[in-house]
Order: sequence, then C-alpha cells, then structure tokens
Amino acid sequence: MLWPRFRALNALSPPLRISTSKTRCRRRTLRDKELYFKLIEKMPHLTNPKLISAMRLVVASLRQIEADLSKSLEEIALASQPTDSNQLDWRAHQAKKEEECRKAVEREREI
Repeated sequence: MLWPRFRALNALSPPLRISTSKTRCRRRTLRDKELYFKLIEKMPHLTNPKLISAMRLVVASLRQIEADLSKSLEEIALASQPTDSNQLDWRAHQAKKEEECRKAVEREREI
C-alpha cells in the first residue's frame, strides 16, 4: 500500500513554509521602495510633483485612447456583412477601416 509510505516520506520532509499575505505585502513594499530609491538616484527630477502629475495625465489619456481603439475595433468586427456584398470585399473593407482606426490612434499618440 502506497499511502503509509507517502505519509512516512511526508513526515521526513521539512514542513512547508506558508507565507501570509502580510509577509508578501511587506516584501513587495520593500522591493518597491528599493526600486523607487534606485530610480530616484538615477533620475532625481522624478520627485517633482508637477512632473509626476503630468505623467499621470499622459498615462490616463493613453489608456483612454487604447480603450477607444478597442471599442472601435470591436464595432468593426461585430458589424454585419451586407447581403449584397462579397465576403472577400467585406473583409477588405473591414481591414481598411481597422487600418484607418489604427492610424488615427497613432496620430493621437504622437500629439
């Protein structure tokens, strides 16, 4: 029977170390603080509150641009094919619309 052997092997092995979520959070925050201080050493201007605020606004606007692109691409993909059009023509039309959306997003990102 394998079960007693398994128990015997299990008894010989060291106990599993189970970390609590507090321990993981502490480790994560320590690691984050170390990375933060290394970053500040390399780029001291990142402590400027106006710069950080501007960076947050840019990130928020990029997220909005990405969300809008995703919504537009979803609308294009879910659009129903007209009954009088060829399937290949319809796919080409959809690809063209997708490309136009992507180019518009690239122009927005550059601004």
